[in-house]
Amino acid sequence: MGYLYRMEVGGLQVYTVAVNHRADVEIAEHHHAVFELIYLLEGAMRIRIRGRQHRAGVGDLVIYHPGEDHRETYLAGRWSAVVLRFEAPRLGRGVRFPSRDTTPPVVHLPRHERFRQLFEAMQLDARVRDSWTEAMSRAYLVQFAVLLHRALAALGRGRRGGGSPADERSARIAGAMEIIRDGLGCGLSVRDLARKTAMSESAFSHLFKNVAGIPPRRYQIQERVARARELLETTSLSVKEIAAELGYDDVHYFSRVFRKLTGRTPSGVRGGRRQPVTRRRPARR
Repeated sequence: MGYLYRMEVGGLQVYTVAVNHRADVEIAEHHHAVFELIYLLEGAMRIRIRGRQHRAGVGDLVIYHPGEDHRETYLAGRWSAVVLRFEAPRLGRGVRFPSRDTTPPVVHLPRHERFRQLFEAMQLDARVRDSWTEAMSRAYLVQFAVLLHRALAALGRGRRGGGSPADERSARIAGAMEIIRDGLGCGLSVRDLARKTAMSESAFSHLFKNVAGIPPRRYQIQERVARARELLETTSLSVKEIAAELGYDDVHYFSRVFRKLTGRTPSGVRGGRRQPVTRRRPARR
């Protein structure tokens, strides 16, 4: 069992964290007495939970249930996220927070703008402490639980091919993300991706940014760099071979892109992979 990360309870906590790591940061196995949710705005992280490893990137929501052991690795580079913490909510008749059995630990949220607007409102009200605070916190958690239920249902319908037009469009973007991840070395253009999703290039780019939070080209670059990091850490392929596998003809250009996103060179990542930065997260007051 991991150690217990103790933190303030008794209400909804929500805030934004933004850091720039020069090296990977590993958090030892731990668990919380309350729910902790992390919505990634920038960067990426790896999570070891329920006996499996998961990767979370921009637009993903990480969900830790109370008492659930997990280990985290924050990848080098700029990282920012909205963090929510709350006790098991009593939301009223007919509304329940999604259970651990029905919710994966990492969810790629459709309709990002709805969640971001809600998080921004939560953070504004988190600064106010008065007789209405408890009622307001509960109202926000009801909204969040309903949006999360709808998002999970939309993702499920998207896989089965049903749902509303909005759900179908979100499912198309989710499909485009899978195409990007599966074809990182194929040199797919935005036009190619739009064609594969049966959309115009302008409509695809606009919808992709609404759903993913970033333009398709930037998402493609982030996924290439994430894959490059994985290959550097788990294989003996040379930097030139990795660059070629990911569609970069110029290894020097690849290295510049890699360093811009991670703050480190590819050779620096490989040279330091056996000495990760390890620390426990300090308890918040």
